[in-house]
Amino acid sequence: MKRRVSMKTDRRLHWVMANRTPRGSIPRIGAMVGSLVDGALRHDSEQRVQLASIVADCVDQEFRRHCRLGDLHNGMLAVEVDEPGLISILRARWASKIESALRRRGAKSGVRRVLFKFGRSGDRIPVNTSVMSDNGR
Repeated sequence: MKRRVSMKTDRRLHWVMANRTPRGSIPRIGAMVGSLVDGALRHDSEQRVQLASIVADCVDQEFRRHCRLGDLHNGMLAVEVDEPGLISILRARWASKIESALRRRGAKSGVRRVLFKFGRSGDRIPVNTSVMSDNGR
């Protein structure tokens, strides 16, 4: 017994075949996500290097010994301090200097505020010997 295909079904199949995109023209989702993640990581690491360089130019050795750069989120740069008792001292001494240096030299960084908090998981601040600042190093 032969089954008859209705005219409506036949037109639908014809439309699907005519409008179907070839398989090779659509990029694989894994490749798309991989390229997006690579681009975001590259931009993030370049920005972190720039921020670390700016901060390194305006701080002293004691700051480097106790502090690390943490996350940058919503315009707030976290500076992680290894001793809880030093947080208020370092904030009072360095917060405004770092914020003004970032505004002056890092307009694209998007940092509006520096937040000091307890932690040890951030990136070490490099030693920049090329530019010496006037803060008693």
